[in-house]
Amino acid sequence: MKKTVALRIFAMLISICFSACTKRTEPSQSDDSEPPAATVNPLTGLERGEDYKYGARPVAVMVNNIMSRDEYQSAWPQSGLSEADIIYEMETEGGITRYMAIFRDYEHMPVTGPVRSARDQFVQMMIPFGSLFVHDGCSTYAQALLDRFAYADKDLTPDKGVTFRDLTLYNRGLKAYEHTEYTSGKLISDAIADESNGLSGYYTEPSNAFKWAENGTRALKGKEISEIYFNFSKSYRARITYDKAAGKYTKEHINIASDFSKPLVDANLDNAPVEFDNVFVLWTQISRYPDGILSNVSLNFGGVGYYFNGGRMEKVRWIKGGANDPLKIVTLDGTETEIEINPGKSYIAVVSLDYFGTFSLDGELVDAYGDYSTAEEIGTEQGVESDDN
Repeated sequence: MKKTVALRIFAMLISICFSACTKRTEPSQSDDSEPPAATVNPLTGLERGEDYKYGARPVAVMVNNIMSRDEYQSAWPQSGLSEADIIYEMETEGGITRYMAIFRDYEHMPVTGPVRSARDQFVQMMIPFGSLFVHDGCSTYAQALLDRFAYADKDLTPDKGVTFRDLTLYNRGLKAYEHTEYTSGKLISDAIADESNGLSGYYTEPSNAFKWAENGTRALKGKEISEIYFNFSKSYRARITYDKAAGKYTKEHINIASDFSKPLVDANLDNAPVEFDNVFVLWTQISRYPDGILSNVSLNFGGVGYYFNGGRMEKVRWIKGGANDPLKIVTLDGTETEIEINPGKSYIAVVSLDYFGTFSLDGELVDAYGDYSTAEEIGTEQGVESDDN
């Protein structure tokens, strides 16, 4: 695969400089734990509401993101994502991406979907939270991880009654059958209550997703940025925009081949935009598994990342390690000191270094060393021809 000299140097620096983070043991399970002194939702850092259910596992849901100009063949618009605490997006295969939404309170989770199959890169992000996991099928690599961590009592597959089909969409010719499967908090609660499923609904409170800012908010040190733009692959691009008045980020999903785009919205809310407080763009090496199709996303050693909040940015490092190690956002000085993240809902994109040449901030391309060069066209195809999808 051909790469620019800058990208080769950038990848080499990451492989040399970023060591795997220290392993952590799996969360201990307990049904009678006492609430800790902390009063925040560990996935958002926001104050817990009166109906906060201490000790309940979060739930992670795999959500389809097939995007086509023909809406019958498209998973858009998705449902329920506006109420997720964290949303991850990564390439799965063939240039397409998929979402994984994590909800702290599964009992009040809205109808969410369309549900899709799991991939190992998402399983590795989910396991440190001890989440329940809703998906319909999975790759052999994802299944191997679920087996390795004895996830049968937390694995919410359709045979346990956690999904339903909205066949009105299919029967009316609005959606292909694969885009009609959804889950909900009620279905998950009922499945857990059904002892024949052997599911585990409670344990000690999950650890914090990030090191939350002690004073609630902090001003990021970098420049003001209102538009973030990058390619996931030859097929998909992302444009993320900051609304200063609302203090929120929204995402536009762009299909390159068909030359059209759609905003990330929530069908449950009349297609209102899904909003985020925090945005992370994390760069790593993505190759192919031996089948030549599935994406092998390198999460062991970490890499360079960018954190956006409140209309400003900071260049950071990210580290993870093993499948049961948490994602950490740390300083650039090599001390692995965690950076304080402002409370709120987060969107996390993990993107291939092959596409660093398409990464622009307010229309200026970001090179491998963090400097800027003016781009005549946002989203230039520099480096895209190296993709082998």
